[in-house]
Amino acid sequence: MRFLSLAFAALLACALRLTYAEIVFRRDTPTSVQQAIWLDRAAPPARYFERLAELDSEHADRWLREALRLNPRLSSAWIELGAESDLLEAARVDHRYLPAWTLANFYFRAGNEQAFWPWARRAADLAYDDLGPLLQLANRLDPDALRVIARLGGSDRVMRAELDSLVAAGRMNAGQQVARVLLERRSLEDQPRLIEMTERQIQAGNAAYAVELWNGLSQRPPTAVGFGWRVPSVEGVTTEWKPDELTLSFSGTQPETCALLERVVAFTKPYRLSFEYQGAAGGIRWDLDGQESGPLTSSGEWHFSPKHSLARLRLIYRRDPGKVPAEGRLELRHIRLEPML
Repeated sequence: MRFLSLAFAALLACALRLTYAEIVFRRDTPTSVQQAIWLDRAAPPARYFERLAELDSEHADRWLREALRLNPRLSSAWIELGAESDLLEAARVDHRYLPAWTLANFYFRAGNEQAFWPWARRAADLAYDDLGPLLQLANRLDPDALRVIARLGGSDRVMRAELDSLVAAGRMNAGQQVARVLLERRSLEDQPRLIEMTERQIQAGNAAYAVELWNGLSQRPPTAVGFGWRVPSVEGVTTEWKPDELTLSFSGTQPETCALLERVVAFTKPYRLSFEYQGAAGGIRWDLDGQESGPLTSSGEWHFSPKHSLARLRLIYRRDPGKVPAEGRLELRHIRLEPML
């Protein structure tokens, strides 16, 4: 019984010492971590030495080697050591993304393109998050976006990430090449990205690219993006938008000038805008980048020649001089925009 009591007391003392060592370790200073190592001297955790290497950079290699003596599979310590042989060992013991990415980055900085691509491919296969940093390096080594995608495995995930990376870098020509491949696959999953790409090409002034993407989409949204109609929110105006029909209800408290309906249009020749309307039309007119149609007339047509390949067509309200603000309901239907032969 006495022996059991002594054994229990020894175990309790050991547990208390280890608990106290953890408390001291969490003070997170070089001195406190070394004290924790001494308290847990029988079998200190490798992470104690790894943290000490971060706090005591002057002796970092020594502490990292000690951490690896305790746990040779600690890939983060191999990575911190940073030599090529250490990074290769990290990748040998840890088959996750970080060692592969670190080696790709190492060979990029060393200018070793031949060694870069296999590790970049492996990192792309293992990545669970953002591929952007890896693609930035790859694109600096090879300006051909489609070849980069092939070198990194050619998966849909890599292709989508490459498109995002190219757009972020302002490489809209290269981005269009990737977008064409996604367009040919006609995957509904790619529709939002291609619609966003259409919008980006419009913003960049690339009319032909934007039209190519928009015309190739298998499903187009009815409003808000690309070459679709947008219905701005206007105080004092209630709108109801259906395909091919817009109903406007004016309260009389709307701004004196406001846009009611708009879209971006790509032009190559003169166009004819046709429509039908019913209701109060006072102060309502069409506007194309400052070129106005005049008040709506019963003919329901407007012929115009755009000045630019991309223009913004708007239906606007502007209170006529000497008139009270418009009140009532206006229905606009069968809006057609067609090139004139």
